[in-house]
Amino acid sequence: PGLVIFGVGVGLATPTLNAAAMAAVPLQRGGMAAGAVNTARQLGFAFGIAILGTVFTARVQHVLADRGVANPDAAARALAGGQAPRMLAAAPEQARDQLAAVLHSAATGGVQATLLVAAAVGAVGTVLAFALVRSPAHAPAPARVVEPEAAAEPVAG
Repeated sequence: PGLVIFGVGVGLATPTLNAAAMAAVPLQRGGMAAGAVNTARQLGFAFGIAILGTVFTARVQHVLADRGVANPDAAARALAGGQAPRMLAAAPEQARDQLAAVLHSAATGGVQATLLVAAAVGAVGTVLAFALVRSPAHAPAPARVVEPEAAAEPVAG
C-alpha cells in the first residue's frame, strides 16, 4: 500500500514539476529546464538512498550493540544487505529464535529511524519550497491606446 501511495504521488507531482520548470524559462531554454529537473531528480534519488541507507544501518548497529550482538557493525551491514536468512542459518540451533527476535527488532528500529529522517527532510523541503518559491511576475498591464485628438483645423493637402 505504501508503494501505491508513493507511485500515485510521484505520478501527480512529476508532470506538475516539469510544467513549472518549462513555464519558468523562455521557450529557447526548455531543454535546459527539462535537463535540470531530471538531473535534480536523479541526484535526489541517489543521495536520498545513500543517506537513508546510512541512517538505517547506523540505527540497526545501535540496536544490535544494545542487545549484545558480537560485532554489531558487520551484523548491521549484513542485515541492511538482506542477509538475515543467512545469518540465522549460520547461528547455532538453540540461538536462532533469540537472534531472529533481535534482528527483527533491529530492522524495525532501522526502518523507523529511516522514515523519521525522510519525514523531517520532507517537512523541511516543504517549508523551503513555500518560503523560496516566488509567485510569477505579473504581466504588465496592456498599454492604453490613446486616440490622437482630432485636429481643430483640417489639414490642407
